[in-house]
Amino acid sequence: MMHISDLHRDPTQGIRNGPLLRSLVNDRNRYATGTPPLSPPSLIIVSGDIVYGVPATHSTPNDTLAAQYQEAESFLVDLVNTFLDGDRQRLVLVPGNHDVSYPETLTALTSLTASSPAASSLSDAIADLFSPHSSHRWSWKDLQLYRLTDKDRYNRRIEHFASFYSRFYKGARSYSLAPEEQVDIFAYPAYGIVIAAFNSCYNNDPLHRAGCIHPNAIAVAARQVESLQYQGHIPVAVWHHNTLGGPHSDDYMDADTLQVLIDCGFSIGLHGHQHKPTFVEERFRFATGRKITVLSAGTLCGGHRSLPHGHDRSYNLLELDTEAYSATVHQRRMSNDSFDLPVWTAGWYSDLNASTIQFDIQTPLVPQPSQNARLSEAESLLAKNDHAGARSVLLRLVSTDGIARRMLAECYTVLPYDDDLISSLFPPQSVSEAILLADALWELGDKKRLGELLGLSVVADSIDSAAIELRQKYEARVK
Repeated sequence: MMHISDLHRDPTQGIRNGPLLRSLVNDRNRYATGTPPLSPPSLIIVSGDIVYGVPATHSTPNDTLAAQYQEAESFLVDLVNTFLDGDRQRLVLVPGNHDVSYPETLTALTSLTASSPAASSLSDAIADLFSPHSSHRWSWKDLQLYRLTDKDRYNRRIEHFASFYSRFYKGARSYSLAPEEQVDIFAYPAYGIVIAAFNSCYNNDPLHRAGCIHPNAIAVAARQVESLQYQGHIPVAVWHHNTLGGPHSDDYMDADTLQVLIDCGFSIGLHGHQHKPTFVEERFRFATGRKITVLSAGTLCGGHRSLPHGHDRSYNLLELDTEAYSATVHQRRMSNDSFDLPVWTAGWYSDLNASTIQFDIQTPLVPQPSQNARLSEAESLLAKNDHAGARSVLLRLVSTDGIARRMLAECYTVLPYDDDLISSLFPPQSVSEAILLADALWELGDKKRLGELLGLSVVADSIDSAAIELRQKYEARVK
């Protein structure tokens, strides 16, 4: 899993998309052949600050934000095409504070000074100013107190992000402007994880910088994650804001949110915002001893002013063993200072004196069904002609169960061929599996892998008439 954050895309400054993508490809070639080699990512997490944003006084904010999101979209589409075979559903997006439109925020506010409130009302407004759900704002620049008077317009401050979100996922996903609905669930049965993507910019804007996730969004996510469909999957939460800050900081999320996420069963948390990589294991303070492991990614390509002292641009690679409930995070850092073509190498967690960190993953709250129970569930789904549902269950079982392999093959007599079929059944254990894989590889256009298949003993050395027919059908095609 690749975890990147704080892209701050803007076509008028910083590194361009082409050199940035090329540098990440070069780094993949480097770590894939390193010692030990790291597997290329199967999923990508982007934890906010997709664009740089615009100031309050910008003359054409909508045009500029549209150009920034176009720059970001172009980069992320190329990233998916290069690393994830074009599957956009394997990239997870959340907004960050830079994705909040400052000009749109101001249009939703009314000056209290201008409306001449009574002294008692002003006192109440000042008291409300410091509450997490405050409807008041103070501007030090203007020395002005404001009240939020147009909630609908205020919610539109992430409208550009929402439009970008829908375009990126080609309409398969949408982003609500209602804060209580701002969570999206990404389930990956083949990888044994389910991801809840949260907006930590609830009630956040440049005049109220604290991060916060709407309580209803967490409740909605918890209900979906714990449902039967996701049993056995490791629950991962993604948001933008960090949960620790200095005594003079006001732009982080209350650390008690982590306690709520632990209570809801989340095992791993991923975020950005602070532009430096960190590793934190937060324990549940009230009972059970459960924990959440929280990882922060540095800024991938922020400008010089966005780099904290002593930190470089960086991103994370996360390896999960969902069977053993263990993981390793590897930091990658930009080791030069050239935006013409960055060079990435192994980074360093200075507080832990290591470039990689191994940790145990908190097991899910939901009891995991036994192997036989999962097979029975898949069999029941097949009996109802729910081949897609059966496939999701069986993908977790095929590596250790021959019956699951046969049932998965049955699913693909109805379902379209995809990469999950190839990764699950290759190399084949029987001629029938080889036939299914050959047809899938041919349809998917992977002649190289098809050639490898034909060279395997189960096909090349078999005297089975079906294997002979398979060789005759495809050997000439792959030459």
